[in-house]
Amino acid sequence: MIAAAVLTPTQILIGDLHGLNSFEHQPTKIAAVEAVWETTSGVPFTLMGMPNEKTKTTYFAIKIPKLASLVLVHDAEGELSGLDQFEEEHPPVAAVFWSFRVMVGVAMLMLIMSWYGCWKPLRNSTFSKFYLRLLAPMAFPGWVAVLAGWYVTEIGRQP
Repeated sequence: MIAAAVLTPTQILIGDLHGLNSFEHQPTKIAAVEAVWETTSGVPFTLMGMPNEKTKTTYFAIKIPKLASLVLVHDAEGELSGLDQFEEEHPPVAAVFWSFRVMVGVAMLMLIMSWYGCWKPLRNSTFSKFYLRLLAPMAFPGWVAVLAGWYVTEIGRQP
């Protein structure tokens, strides 16, 4: 539990650094990951949505204002290149978009579960049966996150 509590945020930090490298060297992948259809400033981070390449829109999008710009450019008003800059030379948006969200979602789940698992004993209390039942299948999410990350990496390279 302690190893997961320490290594999960370490992996998240390394993933963030990889994202900054991709932003610099593979802007088409980042545009697809964030489903940024048009070059713009102050780009929100889309938590969930249904990207549609034909209409160049993301339906049912739940967004956090300016977060994508803040994370990638370190400026809330930073500009991100949109898919409009790359015409038809970009990866399939839905596959990269969803693979990234699976990877991040699983990482957040692992972080929450491991930090809770380390915090609870510090309060001299026992784990609930509910938590233990949730913890049992947590052997597999690391593999799922790695696989989703490879999908982002490899599918994201495809024009």
